[in-house]
Amino acid sequence: MIPNPHIHFCESGIPGSRRLTHTLRSHSRRSNTTGFTLVELAIVIVIAGILAAVAVPIYRGLIDDSKWSEARVGMGAVRSALDVYRAKNSGRLPGIAVGPVSNFATLVGVDANSLANLRYFNNSDFTMIAVDTNTGTYTLQVDGQNSTNNEAPRGVIVMNEAGDETGP
Repeated sequence: MIPNPHIHFCESGIPGSRRLTHTLRSHSRRSNTTGFTLVELAIVIVIAGILAAVAVPIYRGLIDDSKWSEARVGMGAVRSALDVYRAKNSGRLPGIAVGPVSNFATLVGVDANSLANLRYFNNSDFTMIAVDTNTGTYTLQVDGQNSTNNEAPRGVIVMNEAGDETGP
């Protein structure tokens, strides 16, 4: 029998056992190097935390903007009704006084349900803060600051008869 130079004998005399042992040792060394290290995982967690810290305030701001959009829709309904009422009364606003919009809503034709069905604001949040019954000028306010609805955004929007607005 001619000896094969590629077959290695170990002390036990089993052909290839040394190579098998070498292969098992190198495989076990390789398995220790696969996966992520603790430092790599920590870096990923820190990056995710930074992204969350940036994204959450932006998301909350977008939610507040959508809530204020609801307030603007309510103010638009009141303004439209006041404009029609003013046109019917020769540019004046008889019977309108400073106070909650609900005091004169039926007089000018504001649908009581249109303000009552708002999700983030109540009827009491809409207020007439200034009115000149002779010239027909007025200023409306939506106050989320003192709202009884806990989901209302904090702040105040003020709008005049021309639609000029201040607030968030």
